[in-house]
Amino acid sequence: MKKIKKAMGTAEEQPVTNSTSKELEEVKHQIKIFATLIKIAMGMAIIVVGLFIVGLIGIALDYAITSNPSAAEEIYKVIQGIITSAAILYITVVCSKFCENIIKSNTPFIPQVPKGLRKTAAAVIVMLLLSLAAAAVYSGVTGTELTIYIDASGWAFVCILMLLSSIFDYGCKLQQESDETL
Repeated sequence: MKKIKKAMGTAEEQPVTNSTSKELEEVKHQIKIFATLIKIAMGMAIIVVGLFIVGLIGIALDYAITSNPSAAEEIYKVIQGIITSAAILYITVVCSKFCENIIKSNTPFIPQVPKGLRKTAAAVIVMLLLSLAAAAVYSGVTGTELTIYIDASGWAFVCILMLLSSIFDYGCKLQQESDETL
């Protein structure tokens, strides 16, 4: 963050020099590395979703053949895994896209970034709600008491993403005003 602040400077400071542009290039390089790591995570998430789906099919076949009474709990756990893995996959796709946009535009203050943050928050909300729905279905199918678990860290993450989205929206407006005055 210090490098970005130093590289961007203030209006009272001297114009951008070679050392500053080197710092900007270093920050851009770090964003490229982050984008690469996100793509690796995306590939891993695809594999995990596939494995969970294969596991679900295996459990369903086992239940169909043997009428295994513990299959409902196994299916519930696998469905929870699919929900979480699919949300992570979607989040990595969104993050990858807005990293690419940041690299292309040379600034994080573009409309795609706050939009991507809101999409990520929406994906987390859907994941949290689907997890609650899966717990309710499991409870109904097995006849067990429904225990509602509210994931406070997940909801806190949603709030932080929405706050960051608002900050980047404001930064976009400031960037636009700055570009118009030049």
